[in-house]
Amino acid sequence: MASCSTSSAVAELRGVDGGGFCDSFRLGPPLGEGSTSLVLQALASDGSRRALKLALRSSMASNGWSRAVRILHRESLILKQMGAHEHIAGWCDWFASSNAVAIMLELGEGGDFQQALRAHGPLDELMLRPVVRQLCSALAHLHSQQFVHRDVKLENLLCSDAAWPPSRLLLCDFGHACAISDAEADREFLGTPGYAPPEVIKGPSWSYCADLFSCGVVIYALIADTLPIVCWPDGAEGPPDISGRAWWSVSVEAKLLLLALLSIDPNERPGVEAVRRGSWLESAAAGTSHAVPRGYSEPLLDASRHACTEIAKNDGREDTEGARPAEPPLGRVISAHGLSLSALSIASTTTADSVAGRRVPLSQMHSRRCLLRPSTDPRHLR
Repeated sequence: MASCSTSSAVAELRGVDGGGFCDSFRLGPPLGEGSTSLVLQALASDGSRRALKLALRSSMASNGWSRAVRILHRESLILKQMGAHEHIAGWCDWFASSNAVAIMLELGEGGDFQQALRAHGPLDELMLRPVVRQLCSALAHLHSQQFVHRDVKLENLLCSDAAWPPSRLLLCDFGHACAISDAEADREFLGTPGYAPPEVIKGPSWSYCADLFSCGVVIYALIADTLPIVCWPDGAEGPPDISGRAWWSVSVEAKLLLLALLSIDPNERPGVEAVRRGSWLESAAAGTSHAVPRGYSEPLLDASRHACTEIAKNDGREDTEGARPAEPPLGRVISAHGLSLSALSIASTTTADSVAGRRVPLSQMHSRRCLLRPSTDPRHLR
């Protein structure tokens, strides 16, 4: 339960209508803690539950308090301006006092995706597609309002229920979101290590494409239970490894989409509407399990899959359990049959065989650790 100091600070909170927090709610158990606030469950008198994102003056220095107020207030304004969306954790109320500020939000009953992934393991492609479709729906709404989220990651995706995958995804934590017109001028926030694209780490340079890169990281993590690495400490850059066991059953079109989203060059990444219109997500809407990329026939894809097996045999690489040969990098299959990302309306020609694969198990990572490039830059705020 909340500490006495937290409870006393919450008792002073007043909503936008002047009503006190304790008039209609009581504090429940803590749900999490970030760099600027803590999140607690709020129990309403009618039995419903919500999330209270709370910043306390007593828990931080004066400059930290000013920053926390600014971040929470910005998040509240953005959520109100965007309006309701079924895949964005909805705004419920704003509370403030001389010693605390708070936003009340829709509660994700099943926790976040990071917790769910650790508890239940990765998703197969069939289960993943509706999840990606919902995430892209949330990002499309955000981008249509000319905002960029800048911190899309597993911890900021909430589960509406305890199922895995959940019936409804909720994008949350808009504390670092901003209008796209203001993004370029913001040199302070560098994103979350492991999810931030190369141009942000180097720049930072923010655009809608940064959210799409982070979306690609989420997709990769939900399939492989590890974060992709596209930038190395020595400065080398290249596409992520998609040749391991986790990728054997993943379709060609899913791999092509993922490579495009994780392109080093932001100009080669598809926009969110292009992703939504792509054959891979359209197949999710139609309820089919495996779609054929536009312009390709099943025989061509079968030939590509056969090429995987033949290349692996020629390389003398076999699975240790004798089940099937290891799949070679997708780039060799793409080049073998002249496949290109343009068939999916994605402007990228990235292949997967320019960087040796190295993986970081999610069970050994935390959002505060840099998984793309080691950095001690204080602007990494997560």
